[in-house]
Amino acid sequence: MDSLACLSVAKRPLAKEIQSFESKFMQLGISERGGVLANIEVRATFIEEIKAKQFENENLEELRKKTAMGKAQKTTLDANGVLNFKGRICVPKKDFISGPVKVKGGEAIVPNVIKAVQVARKCGIHIVWVVREIDPLGRDVELFRRHFYTAAKTKVASKGSVGAELVDGLIIEENDYKLVKTRFSAFLNTHLHSYLHTNGITDLVITGVQTPNCIRQTVFDAVSLDYKHVSVITDGTAAATPDVHTANIFDMKNIGVVTPTLEEWCQSTEKYIS
Repeated sequence: MDSLACLSVAKRPLAKEIQSFESKFMQLGISERGGVLANIEVRATFIEEIKAKQFENENLEELRKKTAMGKAQKTTLDANGVLNFKGRICVPKKDFISGPVKVKGGEAIVPNVIKAVQVARKCGIHIVWVVREIDPLGRDVELFRRHFYTAAKTKVASKGSVGAELVDGLIIEENDYKLVKTRFSAFLNTHLHSYLHTNGITDLVITGVQTPNCIRQTVFDAVSLDYKHVSVITDGTAAATPDVHTANIFDMKNIGVVTPTLEEWCQSTEKYIS
């Protein structure tokens, strides 16, 4: 941004106001003619970031091409080339909910996970958020997933990306704990066991996706590490198909894991706390 030092004292408030735009995701292009402020072009850099993410997302890029060719009915490209759906900007969703490694049943359980968190807070239960944040170059991801991190691919759940963020409605609060993992089990190559042990936590309640991978391996490790009570909320977890989900819940139940529904867990937890 060019300097506005040449403005007179009388015009200083304008300079301050212009500079305030810059702190609100705005870029200012200023041209001068004979030392007079001739025009100001304000452009939202946040929109440019969304546009860039649209190009990175394979699903949105394919929809963009169809829209440009007039083959999409409900999407349009605005004057800045940003993809819109019914007048609203298309924003890439989280990678494990609707991205390249989408878990088909994932989106449906989000309300139940939100409620489980709300009940846990109400009852004073410690909350640990286990998330994936992968190196943007894919150097710490499983070998079978490294093809997602080539230059032309969407980098799944890479650190700092939209895809690695929690879905809307799930918020990490001040007293919660965030744990980053790079493998299926939350215990593998992390300090989760040490953290839980030093905080006196012996009972675990698990929600999330997906049942045969992250949920199952975390649960089996928890049982192997002799946690007293391990529970999996059956309608707070999900898999690619109901059959896969049910089969894995069956296996976990057979090793002593408690498998309540959300309603059953809420009732028993609130009754026990009260």
